[in-house]
Amino acid sequence: ASSGLPVSYTNSNLGVATVTGNTVTLVGGGVTTITAIQGGDSTYAAATNLSQTLTVNVPPAITQQPQSLSVTVGGQAGFSVTAGGTSPLGYQWKKDGVNIGGATASSYAINTAQTGDAGVYIVEVSNAAGTNLSQSASLTVLVPPAITQQPQSQSVTVGSQAGFSVTAGGTEPLSYQWLKDGKIVTGATNSAYTIPTAGSQDVGFYRVRVGNAAGSVISRAALLMMSPYDGVVVAWGSNTNGQSDVPTGLSGVVSVDAGPGHTVALKSDGAVVAWGSHGGGPAVAPAGLSGVVGVAAGEQHTVALKSDGAVVAWGSNGFGQTDVPAGLSGVVGVAAGYSHIVALKSDGTVVAWGSNTNGHGQTAVP
Repeated sequence: ASSGLPVSYTNSNLGVATVTGNTVTLVGGGVTTITAIQGGDSTYAAATNLSQTLTVNVPPAITQQPQSLSVTVGGQAGFSVTAGGTSPLGYQWKKDGVNIGGATASSYAINTAQTGDAGVYIVEVSNAAGTNLSQSASLTVLVPPAITQQPQSQSVTVGSQAGFSVTAGGTEPLSYQWLKDGKIVTGATNSAYTIPTAGSQDVGFYRVRVGNAAGSVISRAALLMMSPYDGVVVAWGSNTNGQSDVPTGLSGVVSVDAGPGHTVALKSDGAVVAWGSHGGGPAVAPAGLSGVVGVAAGEQHTVALKSDGAVVAWGSNGFGQTDVPAGLSGVVGVAAGYSHIVALKSDGTVVAWGSNTNGHGQTAVP
């Protein structure tokens, strides 16, 4: 028979449950032992304590979701998730709703991403109490631009239409920027560039930079010539440094530029001819210089852009303007100032060197 004496309870883990009277309230996951205690009196002896182990499993809860990302083809990609709940937690990653074999950890890595890896990824987190599905995370695999059809050199008659085109592949959208003799052609931002009425001023080397979110590539140089066109240079004006004394027999010139005391000419075969003075010294181009697609003349220095994206500079170096930065490559355009040089790279970045005096900041690229 029951003694009718009061019963009290103890709880070994207040993080799992609380006991008020004879009511147990669950507050968290884990294990606790609840013990019932009934004391005695003069009539009844104390009852034997009764203990019960209570295990509370907490379903998985995701506290940090996997994030969408974009990588360039061949790069590394990865997703991760952070989850709480009763251990052990199980994980199963899925791509486009299909289980990925072996992807059973809290993170999933793709060491060398390919276009076939692009898709929607989720992870299912599970334990003894249930499952929880993460939010979707998209993987975009970007393919850098690749030129499949290069622009072609051509010769047209004066006054006729001329044009160049390029065919390229890669992740859309693709951007285009045409250049003439290493200088940007304003407004020429399509895969084709047309000159409705070509004249001698249009003679030169044309290239196009194709870019997208994964990078950029520069085309081979295509030469536009006029027919009839002899490429002869005529100069006049001040001649204190011989800058108007065009070398005898010079022909086949497609581009010219001039500084205060010297002149530089780019020929159709990629050779460079310079004359006049670089501040007391001859403005002659370096021996063996070839493969040039653009030239620019500064106050007492000259810079040439080669078809492989390399830059060569010569002349006065009082401000370091002919000290081309080591390792500079991938250049698609050059310009020369009074005592500095600016280069545009195929990735759209700009490099400048030389004079930065008088607070003008001409080589301090933003």
